[in-house]
Amino acid sequence: MILGLLSMMNNKNENKVELKMLDLDDKYVVVGKILGVQRNNINLNYENDYLTITVRVNKVNRSGGYGTFFMVQTVNDIRKNFYVPNVDSKSITGKFENGNLIISLPKNILSIKNKVIVEVDQYDEQEKLE
Repeated sequence: MILGLLSMMNNKNENKVELKMLDLDDKYVVVGKILGVQRNNINLNYENDYLTITVRVNKVNRSGGYGTFFMVQTVNDIRKNFYVPNVDSKSITGKFENGNLIISLPKNILSIKNKVIVEVDQYDEQEKLE
């Protein structure tokens, strides 16, 4: 009986949260797979150059047999933080569909304009020898 209860509580693979951040030219994008979670259990907060993603995982395990019935409910908050500087916080968007999360964080225009582009002349072997 107790072994069945422990195996139910240790089965964590069903509610995985895998997230990664991409730094593109004009925006940051956080993409991830969040299985077994409803959209209303995902909370996003952008503050002081940090994006915090909190996922509330509610899980109910039921087991029964030989005239007994066990039900264990667990609630777990998973929190991931990303350092995301120079973001236009009013333009952050997110989409969650079929377990896939995509968050777009556009960069402030000033941070894009401050990029330095260096022109490189064509390299010629003959010029090197002279």
